[in-house]
This record gives sequence, structure tokens and C-alpha cells, in this order.
Amino acid sequence: MKKFLLKSLIKLKSPGLGLFLSCLFLANVWGQTSIQKPGEKPFVFPKTENSQQVEFRLMSKGVGKFDIELKEPRKMPTRIKIYNILGDLIIEDVLTSHDGMLKSYDFSGSNYKLFVVEVGNSKYNNTRSIYHSPPGQKKVNRL
Repeated sequence: MKKFLLKSLIKLKSPGLGLFLSCLFLANVWGQTSIQKPGEKPFVFPKTENSQQVEFRLMSKGVGKFDIELKEPRKMPTRIKIYNILGDLIIEDVLTSHDGMLKSYDFSGSNYKLFVVEVGNSKYNNTRSIYHSPPGQKKVNRL
């Protein structure tokens, strides 16, 4: 189909077609080069940060307390986002190489029963959930 259309357009040999094709070519070239200003370096995405998924483990440390432990040390910063069951962002944090591989959180004073934890970099995100009360434990309201 493409070859037929191209051959039929070439057979027309009209000056309007030549003008149209040259405008199309110039628009394509101008669109690609007009983004970059003179003296600027082209933008390149970092390859090291986008190369690996971030594997982590959630460990419950009591009612409303848990740790996030990365399985491997990371050179690049790792984003940590914690949501409640409604999808509201509770906290956004960054784990750097200086912080180590472990981060502790304490939500013992909150009323949320389930937390969704998202850990990742600019390309990959892994999501896990953890309950406010660990299995087998009940929060007792004392008067």
C-alpha cells in the first residue's frame, strides 16, 4: 500500500507536491534541532540507575513499626514512598548509600491498618504491603 501511494504521488509531478515534501522534511529537521540551544549538551539518561531493580524486604518490629532492608547496597539514591490503604502518600523518603541498607519507620500512633510501601529508582518500582499489627498480635486499648 505504501509503495502504491508513493508511486502515485511521484507520478503527479506537481510543484505543490515538491513543496509539501520539502516542508515536511524541513519541519522534521527543525523539530529535532530546535530543542537544544547552542552550547548545551544533549540530555542523556543515566544508564547505571536504570539497569537494576531494587529488591527489598519488609520486617515488622511491633505494632505500627517496621524496617525496610535492601537486599543489595546501592550506589544511586533509592526512593521510598509509603501510602495508606486509601492511596494517600504518608511519607516520601530517599535512601542514599551513606544511610546503609536499612531504614526504620514508626507509625504506632497512626490509625492506619495497612501500609503500601513502594521502593525503587527512576525506572523500576517494587511494591509490598504490611499490616499495622503483626500477625498474632492485637492492639489493646487500655483505659
